[in-house]
Amino acid sequence: MKPMKFFVALLPAFLVMAILPAFSSAAGISADQVASDFSVLEARVIQGPQDHWLINQGGKQDVEKGDLFTLYQPAQSVTDPETGETLGKFAPPAATARVVQVHERFSQIAVQCLDDRDCSISSGMKAVRHDRVKAWFVDETGDSADQYKLLRSRLDHLDWQEYRQSAGQGPDSGAFAWGVVFVADSSGLTVWSGGQVRGIYRADEKAADRARPAPAAKPAKVAPAAKSAAVRALPGMGTPMAVSGFAAVASFDTRADHMGVAKSAGSGTSYLVFLSGRTITARSLEGSHTFEYKYPGFGEVVSLSCAGDHLLAVNIYDPDAGMRSKILEVTDNGFEQRAKGIAYVLGFMSRGENGKSPRLWGQRFSRTDLLLPVVHELELKDGGVETGKRIDVPFGFSLFGAFYGDVNADDRAELGFFNPGGRLVVYQQENHVWEASDKFVPSYGSFLVADPENPDVAPSKVAVWGQPALFSQNQRPFAAIPLNSAGFSSMVGGGPGQGTVGIFFGQDNVYRLQRLADHFQGPIQDVAVYDGKLLICVAEGGFFSQGARSHVVSVPLSELVP
Repeated sequence: MKPMKFFVALLPAFLVMAILPAFSSAAGISADQVASDFSVLEARVIQGPQDHWLINQGGKQDVEKGDLFTLYQPAQSVTDPETGETLGKFAPPAATARVVQVHERFSQIAVQCLDDRDCSISSGMKAVRHDRVKAWFVDETGDSADQYKLLRSRLDHLDWQEYRQSAGQGPDSGAFAWGVVFVADSSGLTVWSGGQVRGIYRADEKAADRARPAPAAKPAKVAPAAKSAAVRALPGMGTPMAVSGFAAVASFDTRADHMGVAKSAGSGTSYLVFLSGRTITARSLEGSHTFEYKYPGFGEVVSLSCAGDHLLAVNIYDPDAGMRSKILEVTDNGFEQRAKGIAYVLGFMSRGENGKSPRLWGQRFSRTDLLLPVVHELELKDGGVETGKRIDVPFGFSLFGAFYGDVNADDRAELGFFNPGGRLVVYQQENHVWEASDKFVPSYGSFLVADPENPDVAPSKVAVWGQPALFSQNQRPFAAIPLNSAGFSSMVGGGPGQGTVGIFFGQDNVYRLQRLADHFQGPIQDVAVYDGKLLICVAEGGFFSQGARSHVVSVPLSELVP
């Protein structure tokens, strides 16, 4: 084996300019950001198949489930009764539309006529997001009247209702489900739209610190160069965790696109498995045994998913046939093929441990529509897979980089994934419960898919995110997630330049994402759990670096518990 090298370094200092007007000196929340998130957007109504109503704006225009649009009747001339002069035109509002499904370039809506009156909806009607939509302000602390006044002045296109100090009902029910609800509490501001959480705004930490008495003793501060503008503003985030106990595990003279841990089907020997191009390599974590598998077919090997047992899910994209994924088994004599030609994006959503079989999910893929919100549990059978029950997932779901587990220990699993906008979002039983306020960059980058019906159109990109890892510590569940920051290479089509690891967890329906204070010399490709430690795969130097190398380092799981 080659000598093992360990590279962990703080990122070079970089300039971050963020001058944001606040609601008040105490609140420290950006009014500009809220005003931007709830600005108007114009669309047109489309009558879809089977009497479904659609609008011609979708995820590409940042439309989200729960967004509310006012539908307007065709404009009519207004005439002065005394002079007969035409004064202009007026388009009366007819209905409120709530987005129920989001596609890339259009969205499906549900329609409610205004004031319980009958209304005629027709294709081509103008729809304007947030315009004249009812809005309530709920002040749970009783001291946010200034926030309410400022919001009313900045968002005067909303139809503001009464100021309340108690909602009396959930912001996702009753009349609130057809309006926008601003809920102010001691931690900041949460905004609901159409029964969905639309934004979470937390007070600026520095402003909050100024309002608190200084403590008698302060912990050591993290150096400014270690702070990441891409993750420090996430909802519920605290001080970055300064951890210790890093150790080198392995170094490779090539870029490891993906990494995981597997055990052989015979002896149970643990292997570090990594993908580089079309080659999958297994290196024993308990000795020097190494073997390889080189994919001999057509297409691109885009990702690798490991369950911690003897199975590997290998996602392969064939430009002529679509997804042609396969399942490999790790044995003491090398890799063996268990299934091939699987027309799904594959991912293991639980670890194979304590005698339990891992859960294998498959997401439908279309060369025209790309990742579809159709996911099934799969079971290996007779050299292929058998489709099991369907898993309910939101539109915009991607199995690449997703995790599924009970991270707040309430016996209901959370589903986390990176949406098309690059934000980490979390659902629990179809309810949107948490969303990052900042965007991230996929670990691997993306693979290109040409439209088979329009070959002259530029290919679409499918983002490939790093694989998270679930673990338990002190009888509490956690998810470790690769978090990579945007940089020049990502803007010109490459992958991220640097990254760190976030630890996601929850308690009493409050969720937090807390990052490691340490940054690394390159992006985080994948993380995995082995022998009470978190293994972190780092691609040295970023996407465009010459002589690319990869390193795997470990840190004790006990260090990652906030």
